[in-house]
Amino acid sequence: MLGVIWINPANGPGGSLRGAEVLAHRKSRACFETIDLSTVSNGPDHLVEGTFNAPGSNLITIIPFVIPTQDPGKRPTLHEIVDVLESGLSMAAFGTWHFDTDREPPFLGLPNVGPRLQHDHPARYLVYCK
Repeated sequence: MLGVIWINPANGPGGSLRGAEVLAHRKSRACFETIDLSTVSNGPDHLVEGTFNAPGSNLITIIPFVIPTQDPGKRPTLHEIVDVLESGLSMAAFGTWHFDTDREPPFLGLPNVGPRLQHDHPARYLVYCK
């Protein structure tokens, strides 16, 4: 899985400072919280700390995240990932976009849907053994 931090380079409403200027040289923490929904237990988490660069230098940061999984045995387990970004200011953001690679077949009159970006849906994955 790849986490992406994007900083808006445009001015805010009313000509306020750009996000890149507000966050420049501040510390950041991106935390990928995983939860085993089958056993309702905390999964392995992944934390990446860094510093935002000077305004306009790095507006996109890509964070690779390898999800460690264990053999669930005879019963598959369902997991969920939520990513939280802390900027060092009194603000935080939840990453709510993810790319769903699944193709959904037509169902109850709804059309077939291909791979797409999804918003406000958690990233869920199933672990099973053949």
